[in-house]
Amino acid sequence: MPNGDILTNHIQTLSAQQVMARYKTDTAGMILPDQVISSVSAVVVRQDDPAGPRYQEGLGYTFNIADAAFPGLARMDDGTLVLTLSIPATADLDGLRKGVILFSHDEGMSWSQPIDLPTDRCAVINFGGKKLMLRGDSALYLSDDAGQTWSDPVAIEPLADGRPMNSDVPMNGLVEN
Repeated sequence: MPNGDILTNHIQTLSAQQVMARYKTDTAGMILPDQVISSVSAVVVRQDDPAGPRYQEGLGYTFNIADAAFPGLARMDDGTLVLTLSIPATADLDGLRKGVILFSHDEGMSWSQPIDLPTDRCAVINFGGKKLMLRGDSALYLSDDAGQTWSDPVAIEPLADGRPMNSDVPMNGLVEN
């Protein structure tokens, strides 16, 4: 096992202290916002077996995004995976959130560091080529450069009865080129 780590029980393979020791934290022990994704490293994989547990080594990495919510996933025409998440905006988890976008060019084996988005709860949709759209709670945002920049918000029209459109239901519309 890496670094002499000791397995703690049949459910949890490494103690929380061992995992947290791998990440930079502030004086209160909160994970710093710039420490979001670990590097690819050796991990222990436990397989339960009637004859007893078996262990083997594998390669893995950790998304270390505390309290991530509202994920959105799309595949661009060139195969790039695009992931959007809503994460705490500050290390003290004070309820403020921000949206981030990450990219993978190798089927999710590795991810870019997060880039801030103009909205915090959104779904991402591929419009073909380098065009992406974010659907937030009350607005749409468009990108013509694969998510590097975003348009000003385009308000989503209210419902027929005048109430504002507000939904946690992800919008994964079918797009025809």
